[in-house]
Amino acid sequence: MNLEQEKKIRVINSSELEKISYLDVFKLAEAIWLFNQSSNSPHALLTSGQHSDGYVNCSQVLKFPNLKNFLAQKLIEKLQSFQPIEKGSIDYVVSSSMAAITLGDKVASILSAAFAYTEKVNEIQKLKRFEIPDGARVLQVEELITTLKTTRQVTQAIQENNPTLEFLRDKEGRIIVLSLVHRPKKLPQLYSDYRIISLIELEIHTWSVEQCPLCQKGSQALKPKKNWEKFINNS
Repeated sequence: MNLEQEKKIRVINSSELEKISYLDVFKLAEAIWLFNQSSNSPHALLTSGQHSDGYVNCSQVLKFPNLKNFLAQKLIEKLQSFQPIEKGSIDYVVSSSMAAITLGDKVASILSAAFAYTEKVNEIQKLKRFEIPDGARVLQVEELITTLKTTRQVTQAIQENNPTLEFLRDKEGRIIVLSLVHRPKKLPQLYSDYRIISLIELEIHTWSVEQCPLCQKGSQALKPKKNWEKFINNS
């Protein structure tokens, strides 16, 4: 995407964004790619070495303040429709680093809450820079959830920081987590201990090289970030 294209995106207002789907907002920012079933199209080679039929880069959409603000507001509206909360009733919003930080900060601002974030220490999320007061009510916010691994680490980091904290929970006692994108391998995906409230839900699959059906169709596996134009042009 060139600078002129970015300039056009930066001036889109909320009323215009209301007219398109959340998935189209991501496509507008070239932040999402889904395999189009053509053997002439590439598929994603992930850093893990696995192959995938989809790739989401939330940082691409969150770098635009107008898109980030719109999506943050819509996340809160979806939360309110599921479980109404009063403004100021959330004391802290906590996100993992790095991509979720700007989203979490914006959600905190709208809710009149303080904001904190965890950081990776030896590949484990830890709450290093912040002290959350006793009895604070906490809402977790992520940009993307796949397996809940990071989400669980953030919860544990918050609890280690202060065991008296209260998480926002649903009526069944599950911890509520807001996320722009929820992309498990199979939908619907329900969890016994978490309630994920997201704007976009997608089934995105991963395979080993040996088991990849897209390779068997003749599709080439490429690293998305290095070949993003090829992916976008074939989506």
